[in-house]
Amino acid sequence: MTKKRTKKSISTKKFMAICIPSMASLTALVLVATILMNNYSTVMGSIFGFGEMVQTKVKGSEGLDANYIKLNTSNYKDSTANAKEVTQTIEGEGATLLKNENNALPLSKGAAVTLFGIKTISMNMSGGENIKTEGGYSIDDALTKKGFKVNPATVDYYTSQSKTKQSDIEPEVSAYASMESTYANYSDAAIVTFERNSGEGNDQTKSIAGDNGRTGLSLSSAELNMLQYACSKFKKVIVLINASNTMELGFIKDGSKYHDKYTGKDYDFSNIKAALWVGGVGSTGCLAVADILQGVINPSGHLVDTYVRDLTQDPSFKNVGDYQWTNVDYSSGNYYAKANTNAFVEYEEGIYVGYRYYETAAKEAKDGNYSGFNYDNAVIYPFGYGLSYTTFSMAYEGTPTYDSSTNKFTFKVKVTNTGNVAGKKVVEIYCNEPYTKGGVEKAQVILAGYAKTSNLKPGASEVVNVTVDRDYITSYDYKSDKSYILDAGNYNFYLSDDSHSWASIEASDSSKYYTYTLNSKIVFNKDNKRPSDGTAAVNQFDDISNYLFKDKQTAGYATNFSRADFKGTFPTSPTTQDSVANEKTLEQLKKYDVTKAKETVKDTPTTDYLGTKIQLIDLRGKDINDTLWNSYIQQFSVQSLYNMYKDGAWVEHADSDQGVPESIDMDGPYGFFGHTFKLYVNKWYQSETITAATWNVEMAKLMGESIGEEANNQTTKLTGWYGPGVNIHRSAFGGRNYEYFSEDPLLSGYICAAETGAASSKGLITFTKHFALNDQETNRTGVSTFANEQAMREIYLKAFEIYVKDSSKQVNYYENENGKLVMKTKTMSGATGVMSSYNRVGATWSGACAPLMVNVLRNEWKFTGTSLTDAGGGVDNYMNTDYALRSGGTDLFLGTHTLKDYQSASAIASLQQAVKHILYNKANSNIMTGLVPGSTISYTLAPWQIGLIVAGVVVGIIDVLGIVLIVRKVRQGKKQQDKVV
Repeated sequence: MTKKRTKKSISTKKFMAICIPSMASLTALVLVATILMNNYSTVMGSIFGFGEMVQTKVKGSEGLDANYIKLNTSNYKDSTANAKEVTQTIEGEGATLLKNENNALPLSKGAAVTLFGIKTISMNMSGGENIKTEGGYSIDDALTKKGFKVNPATVDYYTSQSKTKQSDIEPEVSAYASMESTYANYSDAAIVTFERNSGEGNDQTKSIAGDNGRTGLSLSSAELNMLQYACSKFKKVIVLINASNTMELGFIKDGSKYHDKYTGKDYDFSNIKAALWVGGVGSTGCLAVADILQGVINPSGHLVDTYVRDLTQDPSFKNVGDYQWTNVDYSSGNYYAKANTNAFVEYEEGIYVGYRYYETAAKEAKDGNYSGFNYDNAVIYPFGYGLSYTTFSMAYEGTPTYDSSTNKFTFKVKVTNTGNVAGKKVVEIYCNEPYTKGGVEKAQVILAGYAKTSNLKPGASEVVNVTVDRDYITSYDYKSDKSYILDAGNYNFYLSDDSHSWASIEASDSSKYYTYTLNSKIVFNKDNKRPSDGTAAVNQFDDISNYLFKDKQTAGYATNFSRADFKGTFPTSPTTQDSVANEKTLEQLKKYDVTKAKETVKDTPTTDYLGTKIQLIDLRGKDINDTLWNSYIQQFSVQSLYNMYKDGAWVEHADSDQGVPESIDMDGPYGFFGHTFKLYVNKWYQSETITAATWNVEMAKLMGESIGEEANNQTTKLTGWYGPGVNIHRSAFGGRNYEYFSEDPLLSGYICAAETGAASSKGLITFTKHFALNDQETNRTGVSTFANEQAMREIYLKAFEIYVKDSSKQVNYYENENGKLVMKTKTMSGATGVMSSYNRVGATWSGACAPLMVNVLRNEWKFTGTSLTDAGGGVDNYMNTDYALRSGGTDLFLGTHTLKDYQSASAIASLQQAVKHILYNKANSNIMTGLVPGSTISYTLAPWQIGLIVAGVVVGIIDVLGIVLIVRKVRQGKKQQDKVV
């Protein structure tokens, strides 16, 4: 008889060895996940969704209309369609006609054309993106859609190349041999596209070793050969410049006599009959370009930068790029990481940026003070230049006036269309200020004001008003008066077509020349501040101006570029001695230690105050200095203040107890892009250079309104916008020039003010960036940036200043009138935010630079917005969270970080100030839509929170079952032992 086998039971010891670690691991996993997910709740919400906000209204408020933002679209499909139309409209008004020999343009409708240029099918929309893969129109698509007959041979060839590693390389001319038989049927014109792109973190190349050392903004040898080939096969060649960085365009101007300095080769480009600068075209801008080419649109754009023959001869060229300190002792442990500390850059050119240099050089050369300089050879197209399919005349209408009560000049200008085609005309006024050799540096002319006509029919006239704010033509004397000044003498105003018009306008021509005489010098010091300033603008950056810059070549110092001796002071690259940081710089580069910071606040500020029950919506429309704000901020706990300051990574913290909703912020200047969010938007608007090239604040408003409409029509509305960018095109090689408007601060500032004002009126908080001196991408994270204070104030800060002072928005809010809530509208500042920059200003990181972020931005300019960092930061990072807080320079970090000290009296006071700035702008934003005064809010659990709870319950059940099984197993084991005994 066979014995029945019994199943062997797992031993109690082995069972526990498996069960207990498994239970512990599961429990630990849930605990860690809970801690991490709650610490990064904003990130979790952006990925998995947020809880729904629930409003509890007070009795009697049920019928109030809380739709504070008036929209023109009601859903994302409509706002996206509108955005694409806006992109096309702005491109059509910003694209600039550079050349039109014998009226080569416009082409006839249905013209048969052949396209050349490897980037023809993948044009640049803003930065370095591909128009095809992003669903936009490149020029081949647009021309076909608009009725042109496009030669498929070259398009098909470029399409095949785009699928290879050669997609960015212009092919050899021999590649076109097999296509030549197709040209006869598409011979109305050859359209040649040249594209340049750049992007965040990447500047344009200053020297290409494999192509005779030419720059990335010169035509390559292959491009020159292709262009010559096109000129040899077609009688009419049209060039499109698809770039936001200024290229070397001598080949357009020189025609049959173009000489390539890099190879010494001569080219015949006489068949280039027309050229159009199209900038970054956005998703739909090429449709407008096609309309320009066939005359549906008359181009009216004007250049926003000076186009020069040789970029290597620009004053900025020698001081753009990678320069390193040689004496920072990193082994001491006193400094942050070398990658964020060791780089520096010197703005030796001072105020002589772009046309300010070239026009001044022209004047000095004309007067015999600058031998060897030839303006006509150096400059291909001046700043402000642009052609039209028609012609215009313009003249001052009456005598310009100055109103001392408003501090403004008014120029009435009559513009008449003297041609045969309807069109718009840009009116530019430049100011020539009194200059004394060896005195305060002055450019020959500066842009003082501008305007643009409506679309004038042939023979029609329009009188436009150009306003010149006297505060914006003051000079800054950082050496003697240490403030803004207006020197005594004649201020000559030129009615101009571009920055070089002054050279051909006679003083006797009262139709275009006006002189305002100032009898005595005005010094805008502490006793006599400028009317637009809150506090007097006086020296704030002596540590930069005095410690690094000298007026003559001096070992170890940068040299101030001076009009008194352009040749002798022309900028040079840093020498070995220049690369040795001085003691002042070394001290500023050291790590910040908050434990050594002085306690500046005696009594601990009030927090967690329960005596008031103010909600954020109750403060909508209130002035920032209203005492109710201070009472409100005292209601917050220290932890809540801390959370709001340190966590601003695209989602800003809620505090439902105080009525603060969660809000979402999004990049970027040329359209929202989502990171972890699903967005329904026009991702690619035109580049900012095109917006500025319209020279039309109405176009800028159109852009701001459009992006505001899109923000409000998302599934979860967007409240913060990391844009626009308003840094200066200091150098043609700047990697993010497409995100910035111009080389000129006045043009940039007014366009920015109009765009942000419109966006803010739609409820957006506009974090205009990057404040300040963030004009190159090389070493951008921590580079020490040195400029003298005159250059800082007149060039690099000026556009931000105009944004702060001139941007305005309309805010709807409720006000209590005799116990009844009544909807009111008021005008408030549209300057709702700034984003500080990665670089250092001097040797101090911008976000912790109190002279910049507090003394200038808030005290002088009266800024009431939120100051946000760029992405990054931490307690052991050069973007130090504690330093930024204590300096008063930063309100909000774009990241999730910590503070070493957030509980001292000084820290709490600083946190309260920062949160006040944050919430003042939130209160007047679109995040308040739907909330009525007196109401409270709460949030349902977010999906990920529900998931955590479910996971916790499941693990808890598993743990309980495990414990039960373990107990049973132990008891069974004991029973078996008892049986054996």
